Amino acid sequence: MNWYYQTVPGDNWDYSSAMPIALGDMTVDGVERKVLLQAPKNGFFYVIDRTDGELLRAHPYTEGITWATHVDMETGRPVENPDVVYETDPQWILPANAGAHNWEPMSFDEASGIMYFYYHDYANFYSLDETFVATGKYEINKIGLSLGLGLGPYRSALEAKAPPRPETRGFLIAFDPLSGESRWKLELPTGFNGGVLATVTGLLFQGDGKGQLSAYNTDSGELLWRFDAYGSFSAAPVTYMIDGIQYLAAIAGSGAEYDSPGKLIVFKLGGAQTLPQPPLRSTEIPQPPTLTASAETVDRGNALYHQICANCHRGLGVPMVIAAAAPDLRMMTLDTHKKFSEIVHDGTKQELGMPGFGDSLDEESLSAIRAFIISRAIEKRDAQLQRQSSEP
Repeated sequence: MNWYYQTVPGDNWDYSSAMPIALGDMTVDGVERKVLLQAPKNGFFYVIDRTDGELLRAHPYTEGITWATHVDMETGRPVENPDVVYETDPQWILPANAGAHNWEPMSFDEASGIMYFYYHDYANFYSLDETFVATGKYEINKIGLSLGLGLGPYRSALEAKAPPRPETRGFLIAFDPLSGESRWKLELPTGFNGGVLATVTGLLFQGDGKGQLSAYNTDSGELLWRFDAYGSFSAAPVTYMIDGIQYLAAIAGSGAEYDSPGKLIVFKLGGAQTLPQPPLRSTEIPQPPTLTASAETVDRGNALYHQICANCHRGLGVPMVIAAAAPDLRMMTLDTHKKFSEIVHDGTKQELGMPGFGDSLDEESLSAIRAFIISRAIEKRDAQLQRQSSEP
């Protein structure tokens, strides 16, 4: 079982663009070829002769592709779907800019020619930028991402006119790159999951977004073993041997369900250690400050938040540009609200990965962003209290 991956340029803005590839030898149309295999973000699986760059195959690996119909084998370029043009018809498009498959490692069985990997059907709402639509000129965002897409209240208004967002679904697949068919495919419990590791002994290891580390039969997809790590997985497991003993190691993130830090877990046959279940993470929104800002200020904060903060933080109930792992800002306590300017403007939490935006955001902009966060916290908290009051 040989597989490798290396960093190659991504196809758009996404910061997680270390796209995995596999190298191997395959018989293609009766000819032995040295190939490069890749499942990039656009939803098509490529088989390329790595000696001369000839495109040998380009099959869709997911049914969740709306932006293109197929790949032109002469040019190697995807053929865009003429019915999916967001410049004139704002709409949900699959896959989103996070990709159908992203940086998560794949595993290639050179003997059988089967590639194992996880992918997801995840849509994003696309429209042109509001300013560009109004003026014909696009202003580069000085902070965060400049995607040319509509954001904030403008986006929300367009979404309200569109059909519902397509369901986000994640899959684990045993894919034949030459035929474009799957040997087997399993739906995973969450849309965002971890990379895979396959072995010559017929085992496929993968961790999912619910914190379940599983071992499957590579031939059939049959579940053979499962371990609850009380977190979430995004990276792939690794295996190694020391003094004749085989180990399997995996990193589990903190996840959304349990109040637990990330952890490195190592397994071996006969291991006797157990992992205690941590307490559940509270999802109740703390009492937010009183909202005194005007509706116009909240709308401005909405736009600024989705230009700047949503790059890392979740969308606060609004479908966002990417899936984010940073804290839900609706969960801020009153004490954190008091320190909001120190954190965001002065950068007092830089050591935790939160940069300061003092050179880019003035106090008026900070207040608008905070007002938007408060409005979303109040909305979510009211919904929680109403649900609790209706429960028997």
